[in-house]
Amino acid sequence: MSNIQERKLNKIIHSWLVEGFITPDDEKKILIEILEGTRSYKDVLNQYLAEAKAYAGV
Repeated sequence: MSNIQERKLNKIIHSWLVEGFITPDDEKKILIEILEGTRSYKDVLNQYLAEAKAYAGV
């Protein structure tokens, strides 16, 4: 991960912490994958939506 990507990751995590959210390691991994370009934000969002629908039985 480049210095710029690491700074962005730290800013995201800090922002979430200020809002009261603790970032689990698996979420940090997803953020790193997005920053490195191995996954797109849209793919991650679609994954979250599919998990929510499965949980809700939709």
